[in-house]
Order: sequence, then C-alpha cells, then structure tokens
Amino acid sequence: MGFITKNDYLAANYKKLLTIRAWTNVLMGAIEALEAAGITQMPIITGQDNTATAQRNIKDAKQAMTIDKNLNDMAYNTAMIINSLVAGSLVQASRSISTGGVTIPAFFSKVSLVTIDSISW
Repeated sequence: MGFITKNDYLAANYKKLLTIRAWTNVLMGAIEALEAAGITQMPIITGQDNTATAQRNIKDAKQAMTIDKNLNDMAYNTAMIINSLVAGSLVQASRSISTGGVTIPAFFSKVSLVTIDSISW
C-alpha cells in the first residue's frame, strides 16, 4: 500500500471539505494548503474577524464570508459583567447557557455577515 501525500489527498477530496475557522490567520493555512495542492476552486470557507485578509480572500474568491463582530456591543456587555463582579453581585443576563448542571449567564453580541456583496470596493 502506497503513501498518499497531503496535496494528493486534498486534490482528490477538496469538494467534500467545508472549512470554518474562528481566526482568519489560521484559515489562511487551510487556504494555502489547498492552493499548494493545486486547488483553484475553493470549497466553502468561512471565518470570523472581518480582517483585511478576510476581505481580500473574499474578493479573490478564496473565502465565502466572514463575520464582523460589533465591538461596541461586546465592550458594553463586558463592562456590565465586570461591574457586576466588582460590585460582588450576580451577573444579570437575559439569557443563560446550561452545561453540566451549571447555569451560566450569557450575553449575545450582534454580528454582521460580510460577503462579496457587502464589501466596499
């Protein structure tokens, strides 16, 4: 039985791939591996961060979308959590997540999808 290289595997199976990464810089490694394998039509690749690299990847048809996180909303939610903790009170949230029998207060921040149609050229 012969060995198969990473590039051979990717070239044979890339259409089955869906790559989702939380960090655009890590996503670049996946894109570079696909390109090294000779893939010119990328599978569905998404990420978050809405960096200049992500937008360039979208413009170059290497990435389908990215997520733009509303930093003002995230900062406000973080400040509310910190204020509660500093005051020694329970964190009040409109939602919660239950895991392993423990209920954790949760804050969900607004996000926007960034696609080829929403990038400013």
